[in-house]
Amino acid sequence: VQFFTIGSVQAVADNAITLAKLAGGTDGNIISFDASGDPVAVATGNDGQVLTSAGAGAPPAFEAIPAVTAGAISELTTQATTSGTTKNFAISAGAKRIKIIFDLVSMSGGSTAVEVQLGDAGGLETSGYVGTVMSTTTGVTAENPTNSFRICKDGEADANRSFVGMMTIVPIEGSNLRWIATSLSSATTGSITQLSTGAKTLSAELSQITILGGTFDAGQISVTEELV
Repeated sequence: VQFFTIGSVQAVADNAITLAKLAGGTDGNIISFDASGDPVAVATGNDGQVLTSAGAGAPPAFEAIPAVTAGAISELTTQATTSGTTKNFAISAGAKRIKIIFDLVSMSGGSTAVEVQLGDAGGLETSGYVGTVMSTTTGVTAENPTNSFRICKDGEADANRSFVGMMTIVPIEGSNLRWIATSLSSATTGSITQLSTGAKTLSAELSQITILGGTFDAGQISVTEELV
């Protein structure tokens, strides 16, 4: 270590102290400073913890990564609907509000309907849905599908129409089995508007959603989920 004298005081030269000259410490500790400006060792955390600030006047600390904040919104991977017959989205445990966004979704071939089915660990639920879908195709008409939620009536989805809209699916308070759905959409051809509502009780916690009904040939679908 290099020393030099200022007046009668002997001082250590800048950059003169090497790591080898520091006192031994605990593996994983980090050197910080306390509220008095004195050096302090931040205790080693546990595997998986992160270093977080405690604000001015306090050293940082290792802490567990916070749990997902209630109301946090997560956007799932958007899927193109340019081909295929089903688009499946895995739903996180504890999700409380799910939104399905349809962006110019179109189906080829004969007339059909854009359908949404819920599923749990046992698979997709294909029956037991109750509700109504209304359309302004020819006046105001309605039907009551029992195998799925729908954003349009049977026979309205074909190669000549693309659909834009959103379906929201939420559980009854205090339950993760009984789900309520509402949707509002429109077809880009023919000035058609659709409104639907429905309900479905699952046999286990919701874990997946599938959009189906025919062969997709255009557009995309995005899903967002709000966690507890």
